[in-house]
Amino acid sequence: MDEHARPAPYHDPAVAAAYREARALPDDVLAVWAGALRGLLPHARPRVVVDLGCGTGRFTATLARTFAAAVLGMDPAPAMLRECRAAGAGALAAAHAEALPLRAGSVDLVFLSMVYHHVDAARAVPELARVVRPGGHVVVRNATRDILDGFEYKRFFPEARALDEERLPDDLFAVRLAAFSAHCRARAAAADRPIDEPVDLFAFRRRA
Repeated sequence: MDEHARPAPYHDPAVAAAYREARALPDDVLAVWAGALRGLLPHARPRVVVDLGCGTGRFTATLARTFAAAVLGMDPAPAMLRECRAAGAGALAAAHAEALPLRAGSVDLVFLSMVYHHVDAARAVPELARVVRPGGHVVVRNATRDILDGFEYKRFFPEARALDEERLPDDLFAVRLAAFSAHCRARAAAADRPIDEPVDLFAFRRRA
């Protein structure tokens, strides 16, 4: 997330506080996502997890509980990190996805929730490959163009669709990840109840 990719409003303390309140997820919904993550990586035992683009920490504590792991929350916006810290999050660091202050092969799992469209993928993806150990994983939770019509607010703000068409992953991304998408949906269906937020999960495993 470079200075151009991460919108300036996220650096505003008032915006960060409003984000924390408006985007908070209730415990039962977090439990559904925890089950989906566990199902997506049934054999993974990550000890070091990075919640990249953690924002106000919506998933930071859930990741720690789900995988019984040490979780480092990272975000380039100090205002968001302050909200995250006030909510009781543990280790936090200000960082951009394109230049992670981490040793090569030092992370077992990197989790990105609604972050992919903020990053410069050409620079961020090599960084993810660098810091994740062989056999480790990157999990992306993000909306794609294929599910834009699932967002109710677009009926009232039609201009929002054009904006998302520009910033969300393109058709080539969707084609290449079709198999991953089917796998993720099957795992989600096996949870206690359906995941009702219109986003997808994609898991990538770094080869040795």
